[in-house]
Amino acid sequence: MNDLFDKKLPERVLHWVVDTLDPTAEVLSVQRLYGGISSIIHRISFQVKGGEREVVLRQFDNRE
Repeated sequence: MNDLFDKKLPERVLHWVVDTLDPTAEVLSVQRLYGGISSIIHRISFQVKGGEREVVLRQFDNRE
């Protein structure tokens, strides 16, 4: 099974998000959000440069 369909956010994807946001960012939490019908959505909270920041990651889930 493709790891995109797992409930947990794959480590390689989380590393990509951190590298894109700020390589010095510290991940505080990852929460899967529900309700989308065509994508898998996670809210990721970071500690960055003395402040907290949240981003939403949307991954398209096209099993067909």
